[in-house]
Amino acid sequence: MLEVNTPTLPSFSSAPLTPPDLGRQLEQQRLRKQLRRGALGEAAGLSYQSLQKILDGQSDFRVSNLLALAHALGLEVVLVPSSLRQALQAPAALPGTDGDGTATPSAVGAALARLRPLAGPGTPPKRGGPR
Repeated sequence: MLEVNTPTLPSFSSAPLTPPDLGRQLEQQRLRKQLRRGALGEAAGLSYQSLQKILDGQSDFRVSNLLALAHALGLEVVLVPSSLRQALQAPAALPGTDGDGTATPSAVGAALARLRPLAGPGTPPKRGGPR
């Protein structure tokens, strides 16, 4: 039997995400990756003291620090329109396999599948940026 180590997805609430919330999520990912704080700070280009304040939720940090930490932890920062929040809150299958060995959809893939009907049938995906 194939054992898959799947990450825990953060739960969404109706309240806006705060710097302490982000710090807790970054700290959880650091622990999952078994990184020392010093190694994470070095990879993200932050002093140990700055990193400690961020991960402990004591700092209202800059977006550039969030992006650097996310990159160092193998995370991607994604902005989602609040009107689509409900579609992301629905339970989704995590990456892995079913008992018969077939691949299960990723959480992102499942969320995208739920969002496609909102675009309407035959609506081509948008490509490129604003013109």
